[in-house]
Amino acid sequence: MEANGPSRETLPMSQQLPAVLKNKYFWLLLLIGVFSLLMNANAIGGQIFFCNEVLGNPMFMSALMVAGQLPGIFILFALPAISKRWSKQMFLLIGAVLLIVGFAITGFAGNNTTMIVVGTVIRSLGAGPLLSAVFALVPDVVEYGYWKYGVHSEGLIFFAQSIGSKVGIGLGSALTGWILAAVGYMPGTEESETVINAIRFDYIWPGAILGVVILIIVMMLNVEKYASEYQKPEK
Repeated sequence: MEANGPSRETLPMSQQLPAVLKNKYFWLLLLIGVFSLLMNANAIGGQIFFCNEVLGNPMFMSALMVAGQLPGIFILFALPAISKRWSKQMFLLIGAVLLIVGFAITGFAGNNTTMIVVGTVIRSLGAGPLLSAVFALVPDVVEYGYWKYGVHSEGLIFFAQSIGSKVGIGLGSALTGWILAAVGYMPGTEESETVINAIRFDYIWPGAILGVVILIIVMMLNVEKYASEYQKPEK
C-alpha cells in the first residue's frame, strides 16, 4: 500500500471507455464545458460587430473587454474561499443564473451603453464559475465512476473535457460567421436593418439560450451527493 492509499492499476482503453460512457455525470459535465465555451467564444466573436455596426462606436469594445474579463478573473481568485461556503453544483447554478440575467439585461438595454456594461459585468461573473468549477468537478466525476463501475479513468475523462473545450470554442467562433453569412453581411458597406438585427441577436441571445440549457444541465449534476460513498478510504 502506498502512502496515499492503494495504487490503482491503469486499465487499457477498451476497459475504461465503456465505464466512462455509462457515467451520466461525465456526459453532463462534458455538455456544460462545450456549451459554456461555445457561449463565451460566440460572445467574444460577435463583440466587434456589435460595437461597430449596432452601436456605431468601435472604441466601446475596450470597455466591453474589460467588463467581460475582469469579473471572471476575480471569480477565479475567489474560488477557493467560495468553495468552502457552497457546493460546486450550487456555484455552477449561481453562475448559470447570472449568465442568463447578464445576457438578458444586455438584450433589453438597446443602445444604452451603461446598461450594456452592467449586463456584461453580470454575465462575466456568471461565466467565471462555469469556466472554472467545471474542471473542479472532474475529480468528483472520476471518483463517482470508480465507485460505481470499479474503473478509474481520470486521464480519459480529462482528455474528453479538453476535446470538448476545443469543440465549444471552435463552434462558438464559427457561429458569428455563419449568422452573418446567412443575412448577407458585407464589410465596408452600410448594413441593412436585417443585418443589424442579426448582429444584435448573435451577440446576445445565443448566450441567453445556452445559459438556460446550462442551468437545466447543472440542476441534474448532483454528483456530490454521493461524496460520502466515493470518498470513503479504500481498504
